Parts: sequence; structure tokens; C-alpha cells
Amino acid sequence: MYYAFGALFVLGLLRENATAAASVILILAIGDSLATYIGMNYGKNRLPWNNRKTLEGSIGFAIGAMCVLLVLPLSATLVAILEAVVVESLPRLDDNITVPVVSSLVYYLLL
Repeated sequence: MYYAFGALFVLGLLRENATAAASVILILAIGDSLATYIGMNYGKNRLPWNNRKTLEGSIGFAIGAMCVLLVLPLSATLVAILEAVVVESLPRLDDNITVPVVSSLVYYLLL
């Protein structure tokens, strides 16, 4: 449900820029999936600010999200990926909401 709300936020905010909207959704889809897989299977080093997440999972998120550079190769994409890695690691709200909201705002402000 959170993923759907996050995607709807992206589509609403970035309705004028379909490529940026697709990029945010891909950052979440690929990055979060890879973070979960790598974190659960290979994660050994817990993050100091969130012991439910691992360094290996965060690196997996970053690598997965970097695929978005093939869709939208801009410096704004690098900023969106970096902030997504940070936001995804925080022990706050569900990252399926926070990552698309913050990434969308980055694109909205930078593009």
C-alpha cells in the first residue's frame, strides 16, 4: 500500500516530466529490491543509526539505483540517488513512502 501511495505522489508531482517520474519509481523498485536481497543474504555490518539495516544493503540500494542513470543521465539523478540511499537507511517512516517523496522533490527542484 505504501509503495502505491509513493508512486501516486511521484506521478502527481512530476506529471510534467514522465522521464523523471519513471526514474524515481525505478530508484525505489530496483534499489529497494536489491537492498533487501543483499542486506538479508550478505549483510553483516549494521548501520549505527538503524540496526535493522546493513551497510551491504545500502550499497546494494546505491548500485541498483545507479541503473536509473541509463534512463536519465543527469547530475540531478546522482543527487536523487544519494539522497535516496540516505533516506532509505533512516529509521523513520516506511521507505516506500519517504524515498519517492524525497526523490521526487529533488527532481522537482533541480529540473
